[in-house]
Amino acid sequence: FDEHCINHGVFIVRSSDRSLLWLLEYIRWLHWYPYGHDQNGWDAFLVHSIVEPQMPQDLRQNPAINVSYGLLNTEREYVTLTGWAGNVFVQRSQAVLLHFTTTQGITERMKKS
Repeated sequence: FDEHCINHGVFIVRSSDRSLLWLLEYIRWLHWYPYGHDQNGWDAFLVHSIVEPQMPQDLRQNPAINVSYGLLNTEREYVTLTGWAGNVFVQRSQAVLLHFTTTQGITERMKKS
């Protein structure tokens, strides 16, 4: 959880013309830039933290493909079997997603391999 790139393993998209156009631009980028990493492209298309090559020139200015997004809070909303920072009696309603991972802690070295 110490990386800055958005993990797009789980996402919810609000149905709209803007989100459709955004997804089509993303798919077009994947097609024309096959060496790009899909997750980095997702992050770059949301203008979160990564800049990828071959991005559409008007990505940040075009209101038709400028979408908003939110991230799950990894302390309370995103629960893994390696731990959770919330109080099960008071804050369990804040948990949105349970990710089944190993029951042992994951080191930074294990994440990068």
